[in-house]
Amino acid sequence: MRTLGVGLLLVALLGLSGLLVAQIIPLGMFLAIGTLWLLGSLVLILGPETISEITIWKASIRRDVQAARQFRDEAQQIREDLRRLTKLIVEDAFVLGSSSFLAMGADAVAKARLEKNLDELSKFAEPIKEREDAWWADLQALFANRKT
Repeated sequence: MRTLGVGLLLVALLGLSGLLVAQIIPLGMFLAIGTLWLLGSLVLILGPETISEITIWKASIRRDVQAARQFRDEAQQIREDLRRLTKLIVEDAFVLGSSSFLAMGADAVAKARLEKNLDELSKFAEPIKEREDAWWADLQALFANRKT
């Protein structure tokens, strides 16, 4: 990466110098463009990960890699917590539904709705199909002695 930065710096300064000598661009523009190229090449030479903040007048761009990693880890933990809680809710609803009057066929529409909701929630709680199937087999084993 450093070679690329040095190469870009040399090519840019050589090209800009040619434009200046040919009087295609004025000296002020040469200095401005040369300064920008120098700063860009410096970033490439040093490596973008070494720069944590760029400030131009009152505007500032701050790069905090550690904070971004921490936020990502927290978001992943929240997702896992939501999946775990959803799994518990589905298990509780399954056990309660299997033990209630719905399991005895008292209201087919309510039973179908409960099964549909449990199916949708279980897909969120266990997005991997094989793990979801194993989980449902484990739940249904709770009532293995009951005839369906």
